[in-house]
Amino acid sequence: VEGDTVHAQAKLSDGRKAPNAPITVYNSKGVALLQGKTDDQGEFSFPVPEKSDLKIVLSAGAGHRAEWVIAAAEIEGQTSIAGVTSRPTPSGGATKTAPDTKTEEKRPSEAVFINPAELQIMIETAVEKKLKPVLKMLVASQNRRPTFKDVMGGMGYIFGLVGVATYFRYRPKKDPKLNDDR
Repeated sequence: VEGDTVHAQAKLSDGRKAPNAPITVYNSKGVALLQGKTDDQGEFSFPVPEKSDLKIVLSAGAGHRAEWVIAAAEIEGQTSIAGVTSRPTPSGGATKTAPDTKTEEKRPSEAVFINPAELQIMIETAVEKKLKPVLKMLVASQNRRPTFKDVMGGMGYIFGLVGVATYFRYRPKKDPKLNDDR
């Protein structure tokens, strides 16, 4: 969640992207709010339809289905501070509280007051922006494809189980008519 937009990236269990996969967004009551499809890179972005718990459901075909719930608190925690432009100073003047993108000459004697909640939002936004590439790399490293060793190991287990089943199926059975006490 970034501001009023949700960004989703869809991948299959082997790490491949899920292009053109249908996505449906539901609210907490199970009502479908919007539908769409992932792009060629398996990504889908949409504006937040309402400030409540959202469930995102991806159907990638052939039994591939994923669900993700975004809590309302996570959506509401992404409030923008762009609307805050000034705050009265103790001397009665106004001082900018949010950084301005325009270059502005500041006098050294001018004080800047930032609300702790606004500061926290600014810090969280900056940290999230810096961590996003790291999180993408972490997710990519967890989704690995099966190796040759994994495939051969699985085949070994299958042959072993077939061998045990064959042994019990064709082992010599004792004939109850034969008596060993003769």
